Amino acid sequence: MASYLLDSDVIIEYFRNKAQTVELVDSLGPKTKLWISALSLIEVKSGAMENVESKIDRFFNFAKIIPVNLEIADLSAWYMKKWKKKGITLYLVDATIAATCIVHDLTLVTYNKRDYPMKELEVISS
Repeated sequence: MASYLLDSDVIIEYFRNKAQTVELVDSLGPKTKLWISALSLIEVKSGAMENVESKIDRFFNFAKIIPVNLEIADLSAWYMKKWKKKGITLYLVDATIAATCIVHDLTLVTYNKRDYPMKELEVISS
């Protein structure tokens, strides 16, 4: 059974009630566990309007939050160096989310596929 890591942009669009995103996220569960990087939790919660904070907390309680450990940090740094040599700048959050997916064998769900040039990364993008 596949497991999915939701990128910050997907979570944000979900809480904006974008029909396409709600349908996408709902289609992934409840049979599968949804995973979220601790970095996405920070991004989403730091920009959340007060009137949706309790909804966001319930959503994050349902999902599996993945902290950044040494293995993820090392792979993230390696991605940033590798792509920099090719003239492509990866953002820390994106490189870390990609590394999280690779380390935990997760499929990334994102609307920003261009931020994730890694061929070994499985991505669902709309």
